[in-house]
Amino acid sequence: TGSVLKGQDGRYHCFYTGHNDVMGQKGFGKECIMHAVSPDKEHWEKVPSDTFFPEENFAIDDFRDPFVFWNAEEKCYWMLLSTREDPLGGIIARYTSDDLRKWNLCGPLYAPQSHYMLECPDLFRFGNYYYLFYSWNCVTYYAISESIYGPFVEPENNVLDGTGFVFYAAKTAQLNGKRYLCGWVGRTDLRD
Repeated sequence: TGSVLKGQDGRYHCFYTGHNDVMGQKGFGKECIMHAVSPDKEHWEKVPSDTFFPEENFAIDDFRDPFVFWNAEEKCYWMLLSTREDPLGGIIARYTSDDLRKWNLCGPLYAPQSHYMLECPDLFRFGNYYYLFYSWNCVTYYAISESIYGPFVEPENNVLDGTGFVFYAAKTAQLNGKRYLCGWVGRTDLRD
């Protein structure tokens, strides 16, 4: 997965997961974050020089699902992504950038030490709270905080729409003042 945004430079930027089993065999890691740009959302040009791989302390084969947005308070871009860090397990890492090309690791935004991975992160403000969505093992979860920096706390029932691949990898979008939740809907029971 990935995300598209209109940058401060007026161009559209797509950040997405690159996956390559051959690279994983050569020690570079199977997954990386890649970048493409477009003037019109129709014609895209990949920017291979902006590709980056996991930090030394992150899992080399689980580094994916970038979610990028402009943080007006900090006047920089944030990228949230899914990875694993020992001994924390699955985390949502936070990077920042001034130019959408070079990214600086700021550490984990969220590390609940409860799942192998925290896939497809999404963060938004609704009312007085920030909501952080993530998925693992065919379930979409959320945590809340009064600050964009956390700490994020999971409510007692933080599962969206059941379990067993009912609603997975949910991401949100806002249109005309309403926020919509989109995700995969399981059509069969995968446990059979």
